[in-house]
Amino acid sequence: MSRWTVLRGILAGAVMLALLVPPALYGARACAGFVVKTQDAQALHNFARDHDLELRPLITYPNPSAKVLERFGCYWLASAQDSERTENLLHRLEDLPGVECVEPNLLQHIEFPESRSDATPILPDTFHHPYTPNDPMFPQQWDKIITETDWAWNLTTAEGVVIAILDTGADTDHEDLQANLVPGYNFVSDTSDIEDDYGHGTHVSGIAAAKIDNSKGIAGMAGNASIMPLKVADSGGNYTNADLAQGIIYAADNGADVVNMSLGGTHSQVLEDAVNYAWEAGAFLCAAAGNKREERSDYPAAYEHVASVGATTSGDSRWQFSNYGESVAIFAPGGGYEGILSTERGGYYGWRDGTSMACPQVAGLAALIASVYPEYTNQDVWEKMIASADTIPFSHELRINSRVALDVVEVAEDRGNSLKIRCAEIQKGRISFTCRIRESTDYDLRIFDVTGREVYVKRGRIAPQGRIESNPVIPQGVYFWELRTAVGAGSGRFIYLH
Repeated sequence: MSRWTVLRGILAGAVMLALLVPPALYGARACAGFVVKTQDAQALHNFARDHDLELRPLITYPNPSAKVLERFGCYWLASAQDSERTENLLHRLEDLPGVECVEPNLLQHIEFPESRSDATPILPDTFHHPYTPNDPMFPQQWDKIITETDWAWNLTTAEGVVIAILDTGADTDHEDLQANLVPGYNFVSDTSDIEDDYGHGTHVSGIAAAKIDNSKGIAGMAGNASIMPLKVADSGGNYTNADLAQGIIYAADNGADVVNMSLGGTHSQVLEDAVNYAWEAGAFLCAAAGNKREERSDYPAAYEHVASVGATTSGDSRWQFSNYGESVAIFAPGGGYEGILSTERGGYYGWRDGTSMACPQVAGLAALIASVYPEYTNQDVWEKMIASADTIPFSHELRINSRVALDVVEVAEDRGNSLKIRCAEIQKGRISFTCRIRESTDYDLRIFDVTGREVYVKRGRIAPQGRIESNPVIPQGVYFWELRTAVGAGSGRFIYLH
């Protein structure tokens, strides 16, 4: 029996109950009908007509591409006016000719903590800002400093890159967002009205790409990137996987380079298909891991082609409510008492916390990487982000580092033969290290697995500003490296992915 068959059976029971009981009792688990994938649309239409069902195609936004219609034209949304007749509806739909799957279109909910406009961030004592924007609230943005994004701004602010924010819309009149907004779409009402009537999308948008250097408010991670607001959730923060899937498809079909989903719910076949479509189209996707303090990721973060983002604090530790574990591949600032300062509805600013706030940090970094390395694929962007990440103390998880991701080198005081080493590039079959040193010297490179077992050794001589290429034959996993020379040593951690 397949995983989906088992899941479908479980969901069928849940949906029948949800449809028979007032939705208020089920909250996020209330059902908005069924998503049907079929190769025989006529049989489905006949069934809908005979049983007084409301039927509409999944794709309803204007001018979808032929490729989208070819791939997703087989998906339909079916709903009954009378919930008392739906007890056997799922199984009857499954039995129709040409039907490949039927799943409940469950309502999900976006968590949105109360804004703290008077929060006092806990900041390190001293900073070294290689680039300081003129945005007056930047000194309060500890998240941009701890990730060394102010270093990255020396190279780029991601002009020309498009970040799709799939959320509750955006405050289109906000002084710090307006200049970066591009047309989006409202999948809740099937209109072009992208105005945020909940607030979550506005806060997320500012973290990713609030306008930089406009002498107003804050600086976004990618402060000159374009924001494409795709409204998939209503004024209460509720959304369906069908609307979310439409938003993902639309983003990929309309030029989005990065897709941010600061939300999380349950698995859905149409949602996974939409994620795969966007990945194949070249988009980089990231989603919030979840705020349940559980060793797993919510969906869509749990899918293979989505970066699952956990949250860290200003103390550079994992936020206590963040989901974690093997499926949470990358962390970014998002939690703690101080929260993340960003844009609020009505032209205001405030602090909020959660993996929803960590996710747009990753989206912004993806935009920065894409602008500096336009030849990169989405997989290249992901591998660069992982290879350049810092290791969180104690929990040993990976937290983004924008400076290292963009290969920005600190110009430091000359201290003779002081040695600077970093793991510069990781690809299948090759791991590269760069060394900054005044004179050539012998080196000893060793790589260890998580048990401490030595799995690779290389010795040789490194030139000034040199590069060491290694070719270890090792499986996927977490590894530690140590590089020793006559003038110093370095060590670190990396994740090796095939």
